[in-house]
Amino acid sequence: KRDYLLECYNLIINSDKKILNLQLPCGTGKSYIMLYTILETLKENTEDKFIIFCPWKNLAKQFKRLFKKFKLKISFIGDGKHTIKKNTNIVICINQSVDHIKNIEFKYKFIDEAHHLENKDSKLKPKFDKIKAEKEINFSATFHDKDNLDYKYPMDKAIEKKYISDYKLHIEYFTKGNKLESLVNLIKNNMDWTPIFIYFNNVQRCIDFSELLEENDISSDYLIGD
Repeated sequence: KRDYLLECYNLIINSDKKILNLQLPCGTGKSYIMLYTILETLKENTEDKFIIFCPWKNLAKQFKRLFKKFKLKISFIGDGKHTIKKNTNIVICINQSVDHIKNIEFKYKFIDEAHHLENKDSKLKPKFDKIKAEKEINFSATFHDKDNLDYKYPMDKAIEKKYISDYKLHIEYFTKGNKLESLVNLIKNNMDWTPIFIYFNNVQRCIDFSELLEENDISSDYLIGD
């Protein structure tokens, strides 16, 4: 029962607004806010139904694993599964499977990573809007529209309270020469940063750089789509 969890819960149940936008940093446990809200609401009415939308299969399965610990009746929609079981309390749905949600009225409609639906040209958002719910609660760490936030928990406060880890930013500029070789030298001179995870936007550059590290006696491997 962290302070922000209770603040969000009280906002959700007491607000007169039909749509709420809640912004909290990554790692603060937005799924636990949803869980707590659902558990408390079910104490008042065991017949209430809830739906949680999230954009990725793995994220949806994380929700399912968490909620199953509390013996809630769950239907998972997506990844080839399209059946909502009888007496379901919670529907966990991958965004792209929204078409399979029909003729159900929900108490609360939770949308995780809701910034993905802020684009006015979104083809999914109109489908989400058709799903009936008493309230829609949007969660994200990075809303694009900062003017319509109903709740914002600052990252610096989350770090101060030790809810999430502090971090440092090192910004490096390579102004001349071979950038990959410069990056190798940067790693060589900062081995205390290891282990390091390095992103490339090109598969071949990823492979080439891993091999370049090995040539410089730095243990490396690469991970690509194959």
